[in-house]
Amino acid sequence: MKEALRLALEQAGRPGEVPSFVLLTAPPGREEDLLLGIADVVGPHVPVTGGSSGDEAVAGNWWQAANRAWGGALIVVTA
Repeated sequence: MKEALRLALEQAGRPGEVPSFVLLTAPPGREEDLLLGIADVVGPHVPVTGGSSGDEAVAGNWWQAANRAWGGALIVVTA
């Protein structure tokens, strides 16, 4: 997770900076850990929006996509 956020900041041309906000999309089940990882990188005062991916039955048939990669376990971070 921390590496995904660092990569997002690098791709935005802002490595090492604190973003105005973070947009997170991830598979369900690890939301609290992901939020703590974001806070470790950018501090506790940066707003995080987004949410967990889902499907009609919460059966694991979701997927995320970013940077030409996609999959059910992918974490997508936009900063």
